Amino acid sequence: MSDWNTTVPEDGSIPWVCMAAGNDIIMPGNPDDDKNIRDAYKGGKLTEKEIRLCADRILKLIRRLS
Repeated sequence: MSDWNTTVPEDGSIPWVCMAAGNDIIMPGNPDDDKNIRDAYKGGKLTEKEIRLCADRILKLIRRLS
């Protein structure tokens, strides 16, 4: 999980780079984070494998906690 508001547009981290680095959850998230991630995927900067790895880790945590 990221620091709170790590992707604030003014001086924050880049959402897709956070995801590529293995950050599964950006909290609380900002309005354009998802667009940034989708654009990075479409532009070849973020792979489907990286996206699936993040999703898989989140799902495993949910299963373990439920």
